[in-house]
Amino acid sequence: MRRVGHYEVRPGVYEVFARVGAGPALRALAFRLHRGEDERWRCTAVEVDGGSRHRA
Repeated sequence: MRRVGHYEVRPGVYEVFARVGAGPALRALAFRLHRGEDERWRCTAVEVDGGSRHRA
């Protein structure tokens, strides 16, 4: 795990990202979480980007 971050769009809605590296490979993951009236969190969107190379 290289980095994790989040942004609160509005109360009960978060956009979260993670950068994951293994050797020279670097992958990105982003998702959106919504908290429902029942207080359960639901993932409503996922984006994955991978295959890029990290350059030093």
